[in-house]
Amino acid sequence: DHYGGIERDRSVPAWLRVGHRWIEQYVGVSPQLADWARTAGIPRDRIAMIPNGVDLRRLARATAVDLRGELRLAPDRRIVLVVATVRRDKGIELALEALAKLRSTDAHLAIAGAMPDTAYATALLATRDRLGLGERVSFLGPRRDVAGLARSADVGLLSSHTESGPLVLVEYLAAGLPIVATRVGEIGRRLHALGVPGFVPPGRADQLAAALDEL
Repeated sequence: DHYGGIERDRSVPAWLRVGHRWIEQYVGVSPQLADWARTAGIPRDRIAMIPNGVDLRRLARATAVDLRGELRLAPDRRIVLVVATVRRDKGIELALEALAKLRSTDAHLAIAGAMPDTAYATALLATRDRLGLGERVSFLGPRRDVAGLARSADVGLLSSHTESGPLVLVEYLAAGLPIVATRVGEIGRRLHALGVPGFVPPGRADQLAAALDEL
């Protein structure tokens, strides 16, 4: 289980309260999920935790894509990359708000990921236009070359409200990409505890902007 909404919603659905007795083994990707499984009634001896991981060999073999050429950007424009399925828990609206608050106007936000929530996607496009960011934001859609995108960008951004991982931080760092991220998820908290800079509280577009400006 890699349920990413665990930090905002720890309620146990009715189907699990009733059906937990038939679960032979529950495997969560973070301690929070293991704790949640216990509150759902699953016995401790049927709960395991296996941390999220990424095959770093795939990232090591990747080569940069010409993202500036694809987006027709000048060579000196900085690319801030967000890799995420575009849904509400990923806080993409915060990324847009942070971009609008930057002191510099030479940053371009590139968002790679599917957009399954039509209402949310429509709201994001409206926010982009309301903030006057039409020329500074690109929605790339789903991509198979995420590792190459990470090698072509200048900053990796994570604006999520809640996460269980998130694996994208590993992908950013493995590609040598500096990060600015909300302090969510098991990987995010562990990196922050190790002193990795660039983490801010979730939900704070102003602090995301300040961290991006500083970087």
